[in-house]
Amino acid sequence: NMGYFKAENTLKMFGKFVAVAFCAGMLSACTTPVPSANSETTHDPIEPLNRGIFQFNYAVDTVLLKPVAQGYDAVMPKRGQTMVSNFVSNIKEPVTFANSVLQTDANNSFTTLWRFLFNSTFGIAGLFDVASELGLKNRETGLGDTFAIYGADAGPYLMIPVFGPSSVRDGIGRAGDVFLDPISYTNNPVFYSVVAVKTIEARHRNMKLLNDIYNSIDPYSTMRSIYTQFRAKAIKNAINQRNKSLESAKSQDSN
Repeated sequence: NMGYFKAENTLKMFGKFVAVAFCAGMLSACTTPVPSANSETTHDPIEPLNRGIFQFNYAVDTVLLKPVAQGYDAVMPKRGQTMVSNFVSNIKEPVTFANSVLQTDANNSFTTLWRFLFNSTFGIAGLFDVASELGLKNRETGLGDTFAIYGADAGPYLMIPVFGPSSVRDGIGRAGDVFLDPISYTNNPVFYSVVAVKTIEARHRNMKLLNDIYNSIDPYSTMRSIYTQFRAKAIKNAINQRNKSLESAKSQDSN
């Protein structure tokens, strides 16, 4: 019986990993990037396979995700959409906090902690972003950034089934972030409800971006370029912010 329960718990954790990774894939694919001159070089040695997976993901998006996001936009008032976005941002704060600590970024760590405390209490479970109104703004980050800060290369570009665009480094980072996310340890109804909300909100928030990608001459190359440039910019920003935090700490120690 004990062996049965251990196997059951392992399967549940794997299922939660799949759901979180799916959501993380959607979020990374849907984040609007700003092109950077310092983009990481795209290394795509398995492009034919990646293109086939991209077509599969496109079909899933066309049949399921986009219609659901459009329905969400039709029935949810704008104020409600803002509250959902605030909620999604708030539940990602524990992962950002953990990685900020690993990155030795004291400023982002403390700001993230206070944001989570304020928004989870005064902001009613994060539905209202009172922290930003108080001037507390942080940098969202994950293990992919942490690995990059400590020198890990991105590795080959990967288009993962359902999960979306990634790289070897970022894919491993997503898996690790699952275990840093407290939501992963909640009961199944709560967990899957949160994952569904995060995925729908991300798809809705980036409707125009994905429409532009899918309407481009070569959607696969466009998404690959956008993802690569976005990750390069995010990592550069993470390194700069971490260095500023370290310099600030040294300055305070010297005084």
